[in-house]
Amino acid sequence: MKHLYAALIALILSVSGFSEAVAQSAASKEVWPARDNDRQTEAPKGEAIEISSDEGVIYIRTPRKVEVTVYTILGQIVTSRTITPGTSELKIGARGIYLVKIEGKTQKVAL
Repeated sequence: MKHLYAALIALILSVSGFSEAVAQSAASKEVWPARDNDRQTEAPKGEAIEISSDEGVIYIRTPRKVEVTVYTILGQIVTSRTITPGTSELKIGARGIYLVKIEGKTQKVAL
């Protein structure tokens, strides 16, 4: 099962163009809009889902109720939950690179 997750993550990383993503330092508060394979179309203001991180916490701002799953870079599920509209905090604690999947879209986040 672990090999399947590792292969899935490798496929996602190679297809999704993660080579353009740069890991952020723990102190910065850069915000990334969730996007689909770099083919993001401009959404009306207020409808984009934004993901940011700071000191062991992943912040997600969404205008609607969404299902969020956070994976380690090895494909292990860290947390999976449904979040409500507004800004939500997912306390991860451990430093590292994580993959945040929201509505079938995946974004890499560095803590």
